[in-house]
Amino acid sequence: MPFSPAQRMCIRIFSFLCIPMACWQVWILPNMPHYHLQHFFVYPVSVYMLYLLLTKYITLGEIGARWVKYTPLALCVLALQALAVWNYSPPDVDIMRHMAVVLTKIVFQWPFLLVYAEFCRFTLQHETSRRACMAGFLCTIGLLFALCGIQGIYLYTGQAQTALLQELHVYSKNILLCISPLLEARWKDAIYDFYAQGAYALTIQRMNGLFEETSVLAAWVATFFLPFSMGFLALRTAQTRRAHALGWILSITLILLLFIARGTTAMSVGGVALGLLLLGSLRGRRKVLTLSITGLCLGLCMLIACYVPQVSVFGQARMNIANIAHLPRLVIMQDTLDIITAHPLTGVGRGNFTAHIVEGERYKARMPHDPELQGWKQAGSVPPLSALLGFTVQYGLPLTVFLLGGIARIWFQIYRRYQAQPTSSFVQYMFAACSAWCVLAFISSIGSLDMRNPLFCLPLFVFMAVAQHADVPAEEYHAA
Repeated sequence: MPFSPAQRMCIRIFSFLCIPMACWQVWILPNMPHYHLQHFFVYPVSVYMLYLLLTKYITLGEIGARWVKYTPLALCVLALQALAVWNYSPPDVDIMRHMAVVLTKIVFQWPFLLVYAEFCRFTLQHETSRRACMAGFLCTIGLLFALCGIQGIYLYTGQAQTALLQELHVYSKNILLCISPLLEARWKDAIYDFYAQGAYALTIQRMNGLFEETSVLAAWVATFFLPFSMGFLALRTAQTRRAHALGWILSITLILLLFIARGTTAMSVGGVALGLLLLGSLRGRRKVLTLSITGLCLGLCMLIACYVPQVSVFGQARMNIANIAHLPRLVIMQDTLDIITAHPLTGVGRGNFTAHIVEGERYKARMPHDPELQGWKQAGSVPPLSALLGFTVQYGLPLTVFLLGGIARIWFQIYRRYQAQPTSSFVQYMFAACSAWCVLAFISSIGSLDMRNPLFCLPLFVFMAVAQHADVPAEEYHAA
């Protein structure tokens, strides 16, 4: 069904705004027990998809036909979780009630994931929405650079020390505290030590998502912005000079941002991204030029790591084994591996992570000496601090392997499509972006990454739609 001019305009506007809205990590209902209901992005997307249903551009029958084949998998997940909760729940809880809560929360996640997946599929089907979405992506990166640039200038020009001595600088008092309510809604009382840590937090308050502490910022840059920026470098058509220049500018600037931001996760994913750029330079054309650009980026990163005082001191501290041996992240990850070893098949069940981790050998030994570990136990909620390990300890190794295998299958399907359509700019871009995303998402999942967040879900569902040829009209696909 063709779009009317008014409908085309509405689709173009929403497609342009979708990425800025996904990156706006505001939590409008922070007290809701359901994660997706807390996040702002799900509401405009749900209204948009309802509009598409009412106008018959998508139908429930089509959606059901695409997803009914996953019913056995869903039932298997519920069965394994029920078994894990029954066997490994704490003895002081009502097992039947706890099981009902856990299974209900799992089931309630699926409709929102379905909305995200169908939204990505519809967006890819039409060139108008694809172009508008890319424009929104570029504008969002521009905003990210502007905000981090302001924060970086303030932090690395020495004014932060002056502000620290004066308790509140005019910058934080008149600007940051004024815009904070527009961007932060979840942890208003949790003050983040911005001046001491030097992380790229937009405000002096801790914020969830894109503009939070360095490790979370690094995870979103690595799994959302960098892969789609590197996709421009893979284009091989005659008119790609501007695309290549844009790809290099975005990729190098984002990598430099990760190194300047000063964080273990940030520098790790930045180094991996540099390796991907180097690999791409060796495989593509104009090897001398691309290797020179990559070498320049590597040199700048080394200069930042060695000669920017805030970064070099942090790096030396992290390289000292004596300093990192008792870090809360390392303590929790080691105990998490022990739990996975003890319960590999079903995991311990969703919601049982804290009860098991606080009984870990290293956690109990280190807790009297670490206020952060003490605070988490008192609050009754210990973060896994590693998305992949946290998922595995709750859902078991088989489901983790199945998830990773599904992502590998998506990559292989896009690769086969790339071999069949080597001259398609769209396929070239998506294959490079998916390859970079698979590597960077895996590295980020070892650290601070929330797999439920739209910034992780949207790229995954975009690549799933590409693997299923969602951008090709059905009649053309079957004819081919």
